[in-house]
Amino acid sequence: MLQIVFFGFFLFLLSADRASVHLGGGNLKYAYFLVPFLWTWHPKLMLKLAIDGIKKTPPMLAIGIVPLIFSVAFSFNRFQSLVWCGWLTFNLLTLISVFSFLKVNQFTSSRIRDSALLGLSLIAAAGLLQYICIYFFDFIVFSPQHHREFYRINGLAGWPHFLNIFSFLLLPLVLSFSEWRKWERPILFMVTYVLFQSTSKTGWVLFVALGAALFAFNRRGFFKKFLKFLVPISILFTILPTSPCGPYNLLGFKKLALFAQDANIEENSSGNERLLICLMGLKVFRKYPLVGVGPRAYSEYTASRFKSDFPGDYNWGLVGNTRNENIWVELLAENGLIFAALLWIALAFYLRPKILTPNNAILSGAWTSLILYYGMSGQFSQNILLTLVFAVWGIFIYAQELETTR
Repeated sequence: MLQIVFFGFFLFLLSADRASVHLGGGNLKYAYFLVPFLWTWHPKLMLKLAIDGIKKTPPMLAIGIVPLIFSVAFSFNRFQSLVWCGWLTFNLLTLISVFSFLKVNQFTSSRIRDSALLGLSLIAAAGLLQYICIYFFDFIVFSPQHHREFYRINGLAGWPHFLNIFSFLLLPLVLSFSEWRKWERPILFMVTYVLFQSTSKTGWVLFVALGAALFAFNRRGFFKKFLKFLVPISILFTILPTSPCGPYNLLGFKKLALFAQDANIEENSSGNERLLICLMGLKVFRKYPLVGVGPRAYSEYTASRFKSDFPGDYNWGLVGNTRNENIWVELLAENGLIFAALLWIALAFYLRPKILTPNNAILSGAWTSLILYYGMSGQFSQNILLTLVFAVWGIFIYAQELETTR
């Protein structure tokens, strides 16, 4: 039981950008400091399992180190590129740590689901606390985004669309099971309400994508949980009034329509800016196609070299935000085509079709989470090294072993 609670709390803290400490010019989540504590149960056995797992890694993946070295060598900011490589190493350590922790503690699929459910309940609790403080006591907590005269709920995730990305990494681990768990319905109700109050376009895209994935690969989970539960309560939220931040008090669907204007690329909107930033990144990729401008060196490039490479070619993204809002554009612009192609091959290798319809529900859920991230939410993420994704990879690889031992 202690391991389940610890792992669920760990997953939650990986989603809590605001539960962090400022160190070395960046914010480090408290969850990062918990990675070593995953090794406190049986460290010697975990180390042996980790080494055995590394030995099973296909040698072809090591080829990716070569283009990465060249990308760092020609980087416009070698220090930041080296920091990026260090962060990649830490995330790979997180993957190995999660896999070894689950294996040494003999987690079943059901225990992993319970941990994910605990993580989701804490995400929902933080969002509801923020909602109650703002709308009932006029007390601002967790720095919500103020947009179009409304506060957008973000809980401890730091930003509304990241609240959705984090939540949809954990939701499939619960929804992939057809039977209901104790407390599951009220927790999913609260999570869905918090996500609705975030009014994030990312959330609605992921909601539809999750339903499509469950329909395609997990029909029982789709009908029993998504169609018969999540869809009706989502419709309910659209016809209820929303609490205002200002003079307005709109019904849910009217508030959604108001925020949907951001998706109009013909207006001066966030959707327009995201498109311009991506187009800007593709221009940079065409200029440096093989090894890019260097990992995590894109901002330095736009500040020092973009004007000379593209004279007179300015856009809104250059002024408002120099970070790519798409992990694949970021990868191409910063790391180049060679490294990106090798990564795509690796993803295709591990997420290959033979596990699309597994008997193991947690394997199906972890697979769905990764597909949603790399296929959908990564288009709005601007962070290919999101640590929670690597934790889900650890769950996915462990679940594959569970499947082979059935």
